[in-house]
Amino acid sequence: MRLGGSGEDEADSDSDSDSDSDSDSDSDSDSDSDASFSRSWALVAAGKSASCALTAGQQVFCWGGAGRGTLGLGTGLGADVVPRPTLLAGLGRARTLSLRWDTACAVGAADLRLRCWGENGAAQVGVPGLGSTVPEPVLVPTDAKGIFVQVSTSRAATCARSLFREVYCWGDNQAGQVGLWTQQVLVQETPVSLPPPAGLRWRAVAVGHTATYAVAEP
Repeated sequence: MRLGGSGEDEADSDSDSDSDSDSDSDSDSDSDSDASFSRSWALVAAGKSASCALTAGQQVFCWGGAGRGTLGLGTGLGADVVPRPTLLAGLGRARTLSLRWDTACAVGAADLRLRCWGENGAAQVGVPGLGSTVPEPVLVPTDAKGIFVQVSTSRAATCARSLFREVYCWGDNQAGQVGLWTQQVLVQETPVSLPPPAGLRWRAVAVGHTATYAVAEP
């Protein structure tokens, strides 16, 4: 996929969905009927009690436990469990997604903006003023460079890499996993940009429960 304005093709470390053909995309529809299970899946992510998947046509489906908002389907489900893949109609098409534990995020296919939902007890959704559970995708506010090609969620923190090879992190920082070099900030409620080593740019990022890992290159 060629991303507008960059002048280069970006490879997404979390997903190879960009390589799918138009014929795969044509097979996707907005229906979540039984016929939908013949669609071409490009990426799947499993959390603590739910799973989400991205189709070759860039649609996101989720299923499993709905107790922490992990499915992103809102509050009117009428059930604690959704056993079949269900389309996140309000999300729109996505380039890639990440789901670990009970928090999920997806990068928009058209605008490259980041939307997150699910568990938010440590501000890992990245939007101040929300409760401990966010049942539907919400736009994560960032600066003008906050258009993304990769996202990594964890139990209590989230990081994402922008089109401009910048890394942003937010959420639980008790072990320094957000990258703030001080124990005085235990929870970072909004994305903060982390500078790479001198002369390098970030290539990929992955956040775990108590540590974050990133690859940098010239």
